[in-house]
Amino acid sequence: MKKILTVLPILGMFFLSCDKDEVYVDETANDSKKVAAINSGFHMETIDNGLDGQILFFDSAESYNSVQEDLFNRTQAYLDGYQPQIPTELNDDQLEEYLNGISYNEDIIYEGFEQSIGFNSFRVKLNNDIDVWLNSQTNHEMMINEENDPDNNTLVLESDRTLYNMGGEVVVLDSLQNPIIYKAFDWGHLIIKDFDTDILKTINVENLKSLDQIQTQFGGLSNVIIKGEFVNTPKPCITDNVKSKRHIFSPNGQHNVKSIIKKRDTPFSSSHEHDRLLIKTKGYLWKNGKWKNKPVWLNSGFTSKKFQGNHSVTWWLNSCDANPHDTHLFEVKSKCVKKYEYEGFIYGNVAIKDNTIYAYHGQGTFTFTVDFYGTKNSGHEAYTITY
Repeated sequence: MKKILTVLPILGMFFLSCDKDEVYVDETANDSKKVAAINSGFHMETIDNGLDGQILFFDSAESYNSVQEDLFNRTQAYLDGYQPQIPTELNDDQLEEYLNGISYNEDIIYEGFEQSIGFNSFRVKLNNDIDVWLNSQTNHEMMINEENDPDNNTLVLESDRTLYNMGGEVVVLDSLQNPIIYKAFDWGHLIIKDFDTDILKTINVENLKSLDQIQTQFGGLSNVIIKGEFVNTPKPCITDNVKSKRHIFSPNGQHNVKSIIKKRDTPFSSSHEHDRLLIKTKGYLWKNGKWKNKPVWLNSGFTSKKFQGNHSVTWWLNSCDANPHDTHLFEVKSKCVKKYEYEGFIYGNVAIKDNTIYAYHGQGTFTFTVDFYGTKNSGHEAYTITY
């Protein structure tokens, strides 16, 4: 049932500056300072979804991908612009003081976008939930209830989380200009046709989250598609499970790093042209008896050796092809951030073979890899390199 309350067009209002710590949301800003203007392809509406009702409508999958990639790329440019000036010899407390002193804010691009349109995003909602969850992490040797970490959502990139509303929802028009609702969960997406906002309202009001709950209540509806992340159909030479999110502790107990590996499989189209293999590395410090996600020096990259970084990765178009499709070096890089997002090659339908691709993670002296190849039951092996 279509229930649109208000419509807010978003035209010519979001501008980003080359200057590191400035975000412009003024239409009259000097043209020399305007790097990009997101002025078409989407608008905001208010619907009856049991929450605040805000939701972004994108004219097409291409429009969504364009905005998402712009947010991601400008954030990486902001971060990269700061890295050369951040001293590497500071201890944790000195580093925190230094970063506060230079007004370093790795979320400034996302915040500027949200503020420019008055949008309450999923990114902000998740970050608040993550802070509450971290406040209970009082065990130095393990994460308590790690499976309930709000960060375990199917949306990994902060740029994606910025474009979904506080309920993890977005609307993207299909090729026939029909509005399709996408709702993100830990296990994947619920896709709703016919603009049936009653389904959203039921889920949000009753706080339905698990795959079993969604399947039981909505699985038989003709206008609903349940798109899970796990495919259990066996295939030779290839894994269908490219998802692992867990905390890895160094053998000496001094480091706690969250490793996230994921295939970013956009649910809006079947072309897979924007799918990527992703690595997300998050660093934590033990502060006042709790684990805190803080800016630290993190390392990330793809490698083909379980105990070494900076080895070129090879991939195949078909799972059992003898000849590889392409080979590329995804250099291990270091950044001072809370979370390091590293995009890999366009995934599409290419194959990931066992013992050919690993995520390289590091925090300070602690480095390790995680195997991209795994199954739902056996998981993805991790290999400590240094600590």
